[in-house]
Amino acid sequence: LITALVSMYFIEPEYEASTVIGPAQTDAFTENTSPNYILREDTDYRRLTEENLDEAVINTDTSKYMEMVQSSWVLEETIKKLDLECSPEQLKSMIRTEQKDEKDPNLTIIVSYNDRVMAAKIANTLVQQLQIHIRNLQAEQIDGAYRIIGKQQEIAQAELDQALKDLQTYKLEKAQQSPADSAEEISSQVEEKRLDNAVRRGNDTIDLLNAKMLGLKISRSFVESEDSIIVLSPAVAPESPVKPNKKLNVAIAAVLGLLCSIFGVFLAEYLRQDPLDNETY
Repeated sequence: LITALVSMYFIEPEYEASTVIGPAQTDAFTENTSPNYILREDTDYRRLTEENLDEAVINTDTSKYMEMVQSSWVLEETIKKLDLECSPEQLKSMIRTEQKDEKDPNLTIIVSYNDRVMAAKIANTLVQQLQIHIRNLQAEQIDGAYRIIGKQQEIAQAELDQALKDLQTYKLEKAQQSPADSAEEISSQVEEKRLDNAVRRGNDTIDLLNAKMLGLKISRSFVESEDSIIVLSPAVAPESPVKPNKKLNVAIAAVLGLLCSIFGVFLAEYLRQDPLDNETY
């Protein structure tokens, strides 16, 4: 009886609201559309691959969303948006995430709160702030890729200009020279071929960098206009609380009360025995 009264009138009810999110289909923006190529950075040559530039631009790995939804930025912005009277750590303790299995890309975000309407608002606001946070991160990553490509374009353009200058200088010197024998002619053709190849490689590199820059611009426009995650099921206000479970509490209290009663009966019977004559009154 006491447990029933406490559960109904003294324990504050707790509601759970959940929302399901999933990754947007962005594979078309991350497909490998150009071959790998080698560029020089300062004095070292290194191979640039699609993974170097795109691995973090469009990320559809929901396992990282489980951490990001409880990040300080998302929590603080949610508190500001809803004017909640709690700290980020307190709000974090109200949130949990669930994923059926590793192969399932969808993620369920569950919020526990003492107000059923506010529980749904918090869950939906968390998703909104998560989308903004991911969009900002992706924009920063694309801007970083812009800087990398811009630097490589400057290096490639300088190398191309130098290769064109060397080729023109060589052709001019060759035109001013007197006819050479066959051995010198072969050597001259090899050198001219080498310079032509250097110019061709420079043009190919510039074209590839321009193509990559265009791809980044397309990715940036996608990030600015679309979210990388979509809401599959928005949170709604729950009808009944999940805590306290009144029936379970009363059942446990009844069992404990019965056990305590039985123990009390045996204890009272034992205390009523006279230790002298071992007679029961």
